[in-house]
Amino acid sequence: SLDQNDGTIVLAGYHRDRSTGGSWQDITSVFVLSSSTPDRGTSWGNAITVLSDVDIRSEDAQPLAMALGDEFLHILYQEYRSDVTGIERVGLMYTHGPFGESSWSFQSSVGDDASSPVLDVVVKDEQDHLFGAWIEGGGKAATVRSVNTNSVWSVQNPNGLAAPGAANLQIVNMPDGMFLFHDEITPLGPVTRVGLVMSSEGEHVTGLSNFVTANGMIHAARLGPDMVVLSLSSTGSESLVQVGGNPPDDQETDDGFLDTLVNYLPVSNRNQALTLLGGAGVGLMLFLGIVVVLLRRGRNESEELIAAMQASDSDDEDGVELMIAPETDQGPLLTVVEEEDEELVISSTPETTDNEMTLAQTLEQKVEEGEGNARLERRMRRKQQREMTEKLRGAIASGSLPPLGAAPLPETLPLPANLPPLPVPESLTLPDGPPLSVPGNLPLPDLKRQAVCPQCQATFGVKDLMLKRLPCPVCSTTIDL
Repeated sequence: SLDQNDGTIVLAGYHRDRSTGGSWQDITSVFVLSSSTPDRGTSWGNAITVLSDVDIRSEDAQPLAMALGDEFLHILYQEYRSDVTGIERVGLMYTHGPFGESSWSFQSSVGDDASSPVLDVVVKDEQDHLFGAWIEGGGKAATVRSVNTNSVWSVQNPNGLAAPGAANLQIVNMPDGMFLFHDEITPLGPVTRVGLVMSSEGEHVTGLSNFVTANGMIHAARLGPDMVVLSLSSTGSESLVQVGGNPPDDQETDDGFLDTLVNYLPVSNRNQALTLLGGAGVGLMLFLGIVVVLLRRGRNESEELIAAMQASDSDDEDGVELMIAPETDQGPLLTVVEEEDEELVISSTPETTDNEMTLAQTLEQKVEEGEGNARLERRMRRKQQREMTEKLRGAIASGSLPPLGAAPLPETLPLPANLPPLPVPESLTLPDGPPLSVPGNLPLPDLKRQAVCPQCQATFGVKDLMLKRLPCPVCSTTIDL
């Protein structure tokens, strides 16, 4: 037989050792196996013998009745007895002991001519409350015996209910109490009955008379809040009968979110459902991680592309036209008004010192050195013309120049009469030097200067006589002319 409590599975049964170490004494004992992971074969460990030398033969022995509580492991087993009447018969015995220990010492006689024992336990206030049932006698004289007791089996007179032809018993533990199913044969045929025999508080309740189905019982078990009975008809057909339960009002009947989700999964047990949910959760986390990585990578690539485009635009602007180098000043130095005539207006702030060059001087120096572009040269020429005009107007307004009408000039000047024509000298002679040639024969001056680079000693000509500084065409060193 099997039972479980708090995740621990217990298996108990008879062990018949016919060899007995070569002595052939044929000793039968009761063993116990336990495991918290029953699906693993190596987790069951070694069998523990709790009772030895049990007097029972295999043809008369039926499965044990076992219940695992918080105090002890409880077992109902069969053994031959011949007390009182002196007739050998199959009796029912009770024993208990600490779980995991061998050679139990507590034993108690329960019933005579007993068969089909069942046992269950309810833990209340850390104490085990037992309910046991068995069939006493057989045929027309069969009686269903039941008892509600403690772990020392203090009840001596169990309850009895006549059940002619009874062969099967089954206990179903429900939230509102413990139910006992049994079959019997009536004048109308086999039937199955059920009754509440123990309350949820562990108190005895008498109720073994409720009719369930007009078939014999094979097995009964709990199915959610209800109970189900597997029955067998007289013609040999099997059927399932559902018996409605009655959960207490204060019990929470709604399952949690996880239990509700597990119920809808196409799996056979809860462990498979949890494994499936765990795999789905891990897969979802991996998917979300991949999405986050791809989004971050795409954003980084977009930022790099935008930065590259801005850098490219900045390089293009610097390569096309670079007029001034940006400097941090406390006030505006240059105001450019671009109109149709492209005028250049320059204003200086009083914060500039004598040691620092103003923006106008910087621009003029760039034009003189040939570093400015054509647009800047045009603006500087217009600026110089505007300054010359302003200076001339200021001089006239201040009176430093005489007015144009103060000394009128004659319309014609008289020429002296009888002037000899001027001779065309062929040569001029200085007092202490060679003769000079006629000015009309003088050669034109060469409008080009020679420049020598102090770095690479390269010599080249400069046609612009206004330049004061220029870069060397060989080594790019700035040369002062």
